[in-house]
Amino acid sequence: MFVDLEHSGPVYLSGDLYHLARSREEGIVPEFNLSKPMTIETFTTFEARIASEDARVIIQHSVDDQEELPTVPGYLD
Repeated sequence: MFVDLEHSGPVYLSGDLYHLARSREEGIVPEFNLSKPMTIETFTTFEARIASEDARVIIQHSVDDQEELPTVPGYLD
């Protein structure tokens, strides 16, 4: 999911594309994914968008990324 926030700028939420920071760093495709080539193509497309927009990525399954987010009632804006 993509949001372009007034103060925080462009942010992508990875959903299930990446489960861990290491998966993103090393391009690890989980064995349970249906198509390794399709997943790698999606990694490439996703990373190109991130680079072109200088966007922040939040890996939703990453405890480290979650800990960097504001807590309620705070929010990214």
